[in-house]
Amino acid sequence: MRSRLFFALLAVLFSASVCVYAETITMANKKTYTGEILEMDNDGVKLKDKSKGMTVFLKWDNMNLPSIKEHNPDLYEQKVAELKAKMEKQKEELGLVKYTSPEGKEIFVTPERKVELENRAKGLDLYQGKWLPTNQVAELKLEVEMKKQGKVKYDGKWYNQEEVRDIETFKKNKGLRIGMKAEEVKAAWGEPTNIRKSSDFSSRKREMWVYTNEEKEIEDRVVMEQDQVLQIMTNQTIEDF
Repeated sequence: MRSRLFFALLAVLFSASVCVYAETITMANKKTYTGEILEMDNDGVKLKDKSKGMTVFLKWDNMNLPSIKEHNPDLYEQKVAELKAKMEKQKEELGLVKYTSPEGKEIFVTPERKVELENRAKGLDLYQGKWLPTNQVAELKLEVEMKKQGKVKYDGKWYNQEEVRDIETFKKNKGLRIGMKAEEVKAAWGEPTNIRKSSDFSSRKREMWVYTNEEKEIEDRVVMEQDQVLQIMTNQTIEDF
């Protein structure tokens, strides 16, 4: 730190100067003072504030580091050394370790925080005490939510029980549904092997479309009424009517 003699000489130079230079000092609380420095000593700076027209005494301990560096370089180096020593002590007391981010930035954190940062950098999330891939965590959370809503997973998707029954019926009926139009049936299954008619069917404007699989010795039957599917029967034993 500069000696008191140095500060005294500095004060004489300031007071003897013909030109008055406006100096700006910023405090640690970000408050700024601008004016003429009248004198400096080991405790701080006496400054004539231009805006307020009054003399203030600003302590070194209350200034921010850039202002200390500008007006008292020796004290600045001391403050920086103190901060470094304080940081090292805190690192030791808290057990902090160095973490380097993917961008190359180095910070000191607790070992637990380091594990968290490293895992998140790998695209992992903490779920029920385990670090898992983010997409897997999202799937697990979705599963919990869907089960709360009473849904079940079917063929990789979530449905309620009624929807599952509809899907299973649709599969059982080989892609047909009750109420389908004739053209929809033909689009799905093609032209029927034969169409069976009876007086009973005729009276109610019905007919049975039969799709025969000779190789498997089975046939699928679709009862049509007024051009719509009324009944579906799959994998039936071949019968002669």
